[in-house]
Amino acid sequence: MKKIVSLSMCCFLLFSFWGCSQKTPQETLEQALEKTNQLSDSHLIADVNMTLSAQGITMPISINLDSSIKDTKSKNVQSKTDLKMFMLGMEVSGTVYTRDGYAYSNFLGEKSKTPLTNSEKESKDYTYFDSDLLNSLPSNQILNNFPSDKLNDLTMKKGGNGTQVLTATLDHSVLEDYFSNSLDDLMGDNADIKMDEVDVTATISKNGYLESIVFSSDIALDSSDTSNSNMKVELKVINPGKSVSIDFPEDLDSYPEVAK
Repeated sequence: MKKIVSLSMCCFLLFSFWGCSQKTPQETLEQALEKTNQLSDSHLIADVNMTLSAQGITMPISINLDSSIKDTKSKNVQSKTDLKMFMLGMEVSGTVYTRDGYAYSNFLGEKSKTPLTNSEKESKDYTYFDSDLLNSLPSNQILNNFPSDKLNDLTMKKGGNGTQVLTATLDHSVLEDYFSNSLDDLMGDNADIKMDEVDVTATISKNGYLESIVFSSDIALDSSDTSNSNMKVELKVINPGKSVSIDFPEDLDSYPEVAK
């Protein structure tokens, strides 16, 4: 009988400790974001897909960013970002490199070299995209400025391979400004965006890194013509914790410099 009581007490203490040590969904997400943001090297893939519908015409828009970033926390961060954008039946693609305080761009065969600002050179949070369009995309702000305090109805469940899957909703106002600026650049018009509540799904790896995060929402767009859209943004962190290597073109130093 004493052995049974002792065993029961041990089990009770064990489960009590296990229960008290469990992280809340909010803590799990915030710690994963912080841990991922501390990586010195990162390989990120961001996909933005939208479908605009107006006057009986449907127009798909897609943007893909494939970024390798090395020595993120140093003053000499190096990166390579391949960009593909599909719109109006046309695809535009190019590559942006950063090294030694410069951004090197090669779009449609046109090459240029642009100095980064002094504040960017000296900042620990060195920005590796020297483009207003790239900076305006919310996927590029996730690791540094993710608004975890504005999530609603955050829940967590176990996924495959030891992952944790978190789902939540995000207030529409958080992303509206980002997409207004992006669409202004794309459409050359003042776009007034009204978004529905944004659905968010985040996957945390068994090692505690952010593995992927997805935003999706319906959009009402008022510009020169009223139109509607749906939007999905997905950010993937490839093999978090692994080192990244970047191969630069041999002619990089020959890119003509453009004053910023």
